[in-house]
Amino acid sequence: MFNQSKLIGVVVGVFSLLAVITLVLYFITPKDDEYRPLTISNLDKHPVSSDDKKSIENQVFAQVLRGASEDEGESVSYTGLVREGSFTNPDDAVRNNRITNGHITFMLDIEQIARSWKVSVLYQNGTIAPSGIVTKCPSEVESKYENDKYCKEPSMQADRPEFVEKDPLVRELPYKSNHYSIHPAYDPDGNLEVIVKIDLSYSNDNDPSKKFFDSYKASSIEWIKSKGVNPDDYKIVWRDISNQTKSVSK
Repeated sequence: MFNQSKLIGVVVGVFSLLAVITLVLYFITPKDDEYRPLTISNLDKHPVSSDDKKSIENQVFAQVLRGASEDEGESVSYTGLVREGSFTNPDDAVRNNRITNGHITFMLDIEQIARSWKVSVLYQNGTIAPSGIVTKCPSEVESKYENDKYCKEPSMQADRPEFVEKDPLVRELPYKSNHYSIHPAYDPDGNLEVIVKIDLSYSNDNDPSKKFFDSYKASSIEWIKSKGVNPDDYKIVWRDISNQTKSVSK
């Protein structure tokens, strides 16, 4: 009787252990049927953690891919690739194969809809900064697909008031250079703002990046002047790569 009870206890213990192992494997193993709106297949080949990869994928989808397909079903998903040779990060930004500070950029190509975007991610103290993931239209030299010419910055998706459409500067926008982009925006009252997004950031006035930021800022003003308008007639907002406002003209 004693041996039988002992045997039963051993069998119960083995089955209990197997049940625990099965549950653990279930929760840590990716599910083939798990819905992922965007998968950037080769992003994990770069110093980006799995959690950060998922955050980047979700934010890029929310910013530019939601509703991009004619199929409005919620199960639509996309697979993209980091364009070869496009992944860049500051030399001092990586510690132990993990990004600590600074920003990374890469070109994202999605063959199934023939579109590409430039993705920027700002890191602070080893984590992605608040609002640190920014998806932008490719510049002319970065463009890969014919459809890229239809790209609009997220804030440009809404219809604009008629008087804004007639503005001589707005008619020239959006504009993209290799270092910044310019696009119009407006508040609920229809007041026009000109948003200049510069593809870098700086932490303080002593940061070496600030002189480059100021140089691109001056370049954007000259471009606006080249369109035959007075920059002083507009409220111009300069933002950095993380979409944080750095200065406002008036």
